Amino acid sequence: MDVDLGEMISDSRFIGMQLSVRGSKELREHGLTGIQAHVLLYILNHSEGTSLTEIHRETGYSMAATSGLIKRLRENG
Repeated sequence: MDVDLGEMISDSRFIGMQLSVRGSKELREHGLTGIQAHVLLYILNHSEGTSLTEIHRETGYSMAATSGLIKRLRENG
């Protein structure tokens, strides 16, 4: 059986895009953005505790942006 690598790559990209769209839709329905969900998962995976600096390093966002993101998450429960 011959494998068409071009078709496989195209199909993989399509699947990835569809997962991203559906994931974003689900997050929106819960009032979250993708980065908020990423930060929440990071915090949950570091149950022993984490810091604003560690979250800033993980996300690559500025300290001010990271601080604002955490503040909004707290305000929204």
